[in-house]
Amino acid sequence: MSREWRLLNLGEIPWKRTQSIYHALALVQEDLKTRIKVESMSEIERLPLGDVNDEVASIIDLGIPAIMLFGIPSQKDEAGSSAFDDNGIVQKAIS
Repeated sequence: MSREWRLLNLGEIPWKRTQSIYHALALVQEDLKTRIKVESMSEIERLPLGDVNDEVASIIDLGIPAIMLFGIPSQKDEAGSSAFDDNGIVQKAIS
């Protein structure tokens, strides 16, 4: 299946009005073993950490210049402190 459905047009770049920015959305979830579909976004899946490299390679193959990576930690708190954890899910995904 093509991953083009994940393209989001962010509009024109202010300093280069002839070019549009596209990005892909990737959700990586801590402690996940297999991909899980997101019910509210039927074409989006939560990814286990082990699938991130393949997902990024697929996105690059489509020529998409940017990826919005959202991490879903196994434990959350009101302060969102896992976002600043040196061993957080996003930090692991980009290392």
